[in-house]
Amino acid sequence: MNLTFNKLIKTVKFIVTVMGLLCTMVLFQNCGTNYSATLLEQSSTAISNLDTPTAALPEIENVQGKTQFVCDPAKVPLTPMVKLSNREFKTAVYGIIDDFSSDSSTLLSSDVSLKSLANLIPSDVLAEDRIASKEQNNFLTQQISNSYFDFVLKASDLVIGSTVGLGKYPNTNGCLAVSPVAKACYQSFVKELASRAFRKTLGTTESNILADKLWDATLSKTDLLKVTVSSILLDPSFLYTVYDQGSVGTRGARVLNLTAEELASKLSFLITGKGPDSILKQMALSGQILNSTVLSSEVDRLMASTEAQNMIQRLFRESYGYDRFDAFKYSAEFLSGISASNLSTAMTQELDKFFIDTVLTNNGSFHDLMTSQSSNISDLNLAKIYGFNSVPGATILPLERSGFINRAAFLAKKSGNYASPVKRGLVVLENVLCQSIGNPPPSAPTSVTESEINSQYQTTRERYSGLTEQKGSSCILCHSRINSIGFNFEKYDSLGRYRTAEKIYTTATGPAVASLPVDAQTIVTDLGANPTTVRDSVDLANDLATSDRALMCFVSRLKKFES
Repeated sequence: MNLTFNKLIKTVKFIVTVMGLLCTMVLFQNCGTNYSATLLEQSSTAISNLDTPTAALPEIENVQGKTQFVCDPAKVPLTPMVKLSNREFKTAVYGIIDDFSSDSSTLLSSDVSLKSLANLIPSDVLAEDRIASKEQNNFLTQQISNSYFDFVLKASDLVIGSTVGLGKYPNTNGCLAVSPVAKACYQSFVKELASRAFRKTLGTTESNILADKLWDATLSKTDLLKVTVSSILLDPSFLYTVYDQGSVGTRGARVLNLTAEELASKLSFLITGKGPDSILKQMALSGQILNSTVLSSEVDRLMASTEAQNMIQRLFRESYGYDRFDAFKYSAEFLSGISASNLSTAMTQELDKFFIDTVLTNNGSFHDLMTSQSSNISDLNLAKIYGFNSVPGATILPLERSGFINRAAFLAKKSGNYASPVKRGLVVLENVLCQSIGNPPPSAPTSVTESEINSQYQTTRERYSGLTEQKGSSCILCHSRINSIGFNFEKYDSLGRYRTAEKIYTTATGPAVASLPVDAQTIVTDLGANPTTVRDSVDLANDLATSDRALMCFVSRLKKFES
């Protein structure tokens, strides 16, 4: 092992606890910045509050009586400490090292070896509930930390190898082109690099403390700069975001205003998934971003980016779980000429495009998400599900496809010839209305098939009602709520095709033996304070569009996504 690698290990002190979280006390005491005992205590408190909602919104409660939002400043918890997700970590490093690129055509982040190491950083998109998945921003294993180290080490190699970029680095007056590096030059370099990495402008005293900790006159210029770049890119102030530098606001001592740089950082990570670009940085440094007109203009500019489309896609996938399916297995007769190959991808892409177009292109509202009939279909098999004989491209679908809950990706929650009203009801209750439903008992059946009924043929609704809504059964407590929403979708088969009658199959591969009319009307108790008669899922979509509970659920998902 060479001197540089030994020095890096000694300097960085990248320590992970057995629980997979950063050991805050040890890490902060050994890394570049001088943290006080008070800050260490605050940081520990912040980590303990990671799951506490921080949005200061009108107070509402879910069915279990847990407060989701608070408007009383005395109840607002301390700002949680949130680690950059692995995706954000990579894009943030790319942005920082590209500042050293000689020009826009030779970006350091395009290096093949660096991309290879980036691909080795594990995904931290983990299953969070039954239906959707979300980046686990505070999950850090030994494997992740090791991959971070290798990735950053390569990034620092690229920086040191970019002699032209070093010579042009901002606010250093070209002093990095000289060897050896003078201490005053080094201090300027650390101040600029750390300010960009830590997403705030460091004062001279603060940056010099950091520079003094990293400075080693015995090292060559190459080794010194490599240690510096690596240490800063593995410092908690880079890996974690804590917005606590602002002044006390009008709502009490526990609620702080965001500084201009904090606002720019929050805005950029939310809309583009990466740190502020040069334009937004300048707006923050000048304070212009605090002007509402300038802020609105910057939001529009960022929302027009390709990165914004990716973030919109992530937001709605994580919120509504429409990209998750069982493996498609249907009988040939049931498919009736439709190929299930790559069908889940086509379904997911349709809703991806729907959300991107509604939010970004059409400047749509929450009401539009729930009721719009617009679509863009590029797959023939998906087109057949919607009743087309050819690929229509951009089109307006029939009324029965109102909003995203009546699209194939949302409806095809269970593979096989029979749909699952339970899965459909759960996804609406838990992901659209944020209503908690407990886990079923271990003995609960996972499906209900026609062969289990020893009487005349029955519809899916009749079979599920008979099994889950028996008087005296513990199942009815949850299933009365789940079924009442799930049965609204009875006008769609398990592939998402619209129907007025349900075909009955007695075997998984056999032919249909009967066709029975469907009933989609129910009384739903979870849309608001009073029970609501809902005729079908189109009626449900319209009710959700005006439901305060559905809107507040989306706000909570957005807040969680932003955090």
